[in-house]
Amino acid sequence: MYTEHMSFPNYLKEYISQDKEIVPINNTIYGIAERVDEQKKDALNKERKLLVVTGLSGAGKDSVVQGLVSADKRFGWIKTCTTRSRRPEENDDNDPYVRLTEEMFQTALKNGDVIESVEYAGHHYCSLSSLFREAYNFCEIPILRIDPKGANFYTKMWRKNEGIFKDINLINVFVVPSSIESLKERLLNRSGDPEFVIKRIQQTEIDIPFIGDAEYIAVNETGKLKTVISDLIQIF
Repeated sequence: MYTEHMSFPNYLKEYISQDKEIVPINNTIYGIAERVDEQKKDALNKERKLLVVTGLSGAGKDSVVQGLVSADKRFGWIKTCTTRSRRPEENDDNDPYVRLTEEMFQTALKNGDVIESVEYAGHHYCSLSSLFREAYNFCEIPILRIDPKGANFYTKMWRKNEGIFKDINLINVFVVPSSIESLKERLLNRSGDPEFVIKRIQQTEIDIPFIGDAEYIAVNETGKLKTVISDLIQIF
């Protein structure tokens, strides 16, 4: 049952059309009613599900995905690929990406293995069809963690019933912080670089409008990650 644990962030309201009703699902999750109804109707005709976790940089997307995979054996992580070098905190055990050289990316692109790609902060990010084919061999609900523009691409494919979505239902979860101020604090704590924070906040202004594509909005308030993960599992 939903409790008055967390209000919907004010800074997001202007990015969701007035004709779309925001409904509380549980403690930390909100739904866009029209989108939720659309997703549930599509699910009636499809056995397979794909969970897309997207959202703002610094909101905790990777932590949400890692938490879901650790807490529930139904979930598995389909890693996207990037030509970006690893950050200091990324290693073989917690790397959120499959690392590609620029040459490897161009080869995959030429061979038709790239479903979609985007250039972000000077690096290529992409998803490979070969990784999707493998995903359902090891988990019931694969998770694709991707940036908002990429999530928009998959949402459009799903609505047109194209490609992999001819027999796969899509659930789009957009992860956000409780406020822009808390986002700036997280980014600064992570990087220690004020210039990095400025660039990420500028990117946030580009990413926020994509929130209207999501079925569910997860408000990941600092210190409430376990609650977010528990609340997302309830949806399934």
